[in-house]
Amino acid sequence: MAEEMTLDELWEDGETPKVEPKPWMKNRNFVLVESVEQLKEVVDTAIDAGYCAVDLETTGLDNRIDQNGKTNDDIVGYCLAYNAKVGYY
Repeated sequence: MAEEMTLDELWEDGETPKVEPKPWMKNRNFVLVESVEQLKEVVDTAIDAGYCAVDLETTGLDNRIDQNGKTNDDIVGYCLAYNAKVGYY
């Protein structure tokens, strides 16, 4: 079982990653989820919407599992979206 971490521990340097805007991002909102309470609200709203898209950010594309049960690449982030305008990271 994975060790529990706070969101602050995930970003040890305390800095929010910066992303250069792409043209398709112009009419979208990207929200950084900064607490468990905020994540619970996003999940509850997605349940109420009846659907949710999930995008996993990984260190690579090799999702095979070795004999020790470990994957070759790791999940490093996620995006949840229950509409086409807002993504929660």
